[in-house]
Amino acid sequence: MAVLVKPECCFDPDLCSDGAVVADVCSCQLAHLVVVRPDGSLIDIGGAHGPGAVLGAEGLVAVEADEELWEFICNSPHWRRPALAVARTFVKPLLDTLSPVA
Repeated sequence: MAVLVKPECCFDPDLCSDGAVVADVCSCQLAHLVVVRPDGSLIDIGGAHGPGAVLGAEGLVAVEADEELWEFICNSPHWRRPALAVARTFVKPLLDTLSPVA
């Protein structure tokens, strides 16, 4: 998993007062969660995309979602809790339709 990061704050610049979440990235720069396949493709609900080519997030840098970042996301009031029951209804069918990005 990775988080696509915007170069500037996404929502409220005051969120940066929370401090850096990862390296020099503050919480307001976290934009979109994706899965990273071994071939480097990024997967979201829209399908598989080449690096930097996720629709609506073109050019954003992907930062690996390590344990510390996951802990932050799961406990942050600014991120919605994962709807795992809903995700289970579409993740496998989505993954079954994907082929490697050229």
